[in-house]
Amino acid sequence: MTHDDTRTTEAIPPRVQLNGVFVTLASTTRRWLLLDLIERSPREERTVSEELAAVWGVDRGRVQTQLRHVHLPKLVAAGYVQWDETTGEIRRGPALSEVEPVLQLLDDNADSLPGRWP
Repeated sequence: MTHDDTRTTEAIPPRVQLNGVFVTLASTTRRWLLLDLIERSPREERTVSEELAAVWGVDRGRVQTQLRHVHLPKLVAAGYVQWDETTGEIRRGPALSEVEPVLQLLDDNADSLPGRWP
């Protein structure tokens, strides 16, 4: 099954849209994945899980479970990611360009941000 939500944001007030961006970006895992997809798309779910597990020093299975059941569905719902559950392919979604400037701004100023980036 392929997850591809191409919802439109035309009817949503800009303030609500921006709030939704920050809700989506509240997760380190989602920020990391979106930044990664900006640089290289498509990606394989298994490879992404392995890389995240290595970065965070946690079990790959745990990361993959969280990706499948939490992070990827949220990113698909926002339109930032397209994900094929069958093949495990993850690629840029049609709305990723909407959040890309925010991600780039934060990434460019990572040294000034509190905590660990992404």
